[in-house]
Amino acid sequence: MILSMIKWLSQEGEFASKHREWAHPWAVFISHYFIVFVIITWFHDTVILSWGKPSASVSSSSTTECIGDPNLYERQQAIAVGMIVYGIVQFSTRFVTTDHYRQCVLYEYTWMCNSTIMLGSLSLYLGRPLIASAYCIAVGIDQILWYVDLLGWTLSGFRMFPI
Repeated sequence: MILSMIKWLSQEGEFASKHREWAHPWAVFISHYFIVFVIITWFHDTVILSWGKPSASVSSSSTTECIGDPNLYERQQAIAVGMIVYGIVQFSTRFVTTDHYRQCVLYEYTWMCNSTIMLGSLSLYLGRPLIASAYCIAVGIDQILWYVDLLGWTLSGFRMFPI
C-alpha cells in the first residue's frame, strides 16, 4: 500500500494522465508542505535546541529559546502574517490567471523558492527564526546557481546550459 502510494506520488513524466486530473497535484502539494514542515520543525525542536543542554527534550512551544525579546517576536509575527498573505495572493493570482493546466500551479508551489515564502513565514510566526533563515539561505544558494548557469550559457555562445 505504501509503495503503491509512493509510486503514485512519484514523477511519471509530463504526459501522464494523473497530471491532468486534480487528485495528484493536490496530494503532492499537501504532502509536500506537511512532511517538510513537520520534519524540519521536529528536527529544530529536538536536535538544534537541545545542543549543549543536559536534557534532550525540548517543548514544542519554545519561542523563548529562539527569541528573547517579546517585542521582536511580535514584529516577526507581523512580518510573517504579511508574508503569508503575500504567498496566498501570489498563489491565488497565478491559479486564477493560468489558462492552461492550472494543476501546474500546485506543482510549482512546491519549488523551494515558493515553499520558502510559506514555510519560512510560518516558521517566523511560530517563533523559529532559525528555520526561516535556513529556508532563505537555501533559496539564496539556489538562485545564485541560476546566475552561474546563465553566465555559463552566455560564455558558451548561447548553445547549452552548463549546469
